[in-house]
Amino acid sequence: MGRVQLKKASLIKKLRKHNYDYLYDKLSQFSELIMPRPIKADICWFAFPLTTTGNRGKLVKFLEENGIETRSMFAGNIIRHPAYKNVKYRIGSKLTESDYILKQSFWISVHPRMTMDDKEYIINVFKKYYSK
Repeated sequence: MGRVQLKKASLIKKLRKHNYDYLYDKLSQFSELIMPRPIKADICWFAFPLTTTGNRGKLVKFLEENGIETRSMFAGNIIRHPAYKNVKYRIGSKLTESDYILKQSFWISVHPRMTMDDKEYIINVFKKYYSK
């Protein structure tokens, strides 16, 4: 199975990048969203990371209710995750930014089989949310 997928890797990467670029361009209109800035690197986007300056819970709930799957970001302040409850560690700073990422960030899809209709639907749901 892996060898078959490897033959498609370049196409999958190209489609994911195309979907990321489209969503980045269209989602840039919403001032509450913080998105990764493009850098000079050849990135294969697994998903589209978003951070909101507003209420993440309300936004994610609205997206999910409208059929747009989201995932919480596992990154951020990892010591806040239950798996690290009994782990001994040393903290070198307040981890303010890490806490912000943990509380305010999430992912949406850039799946290679997304159609233009899928992408436009996502943008329209965001428009509906931010026009409330």
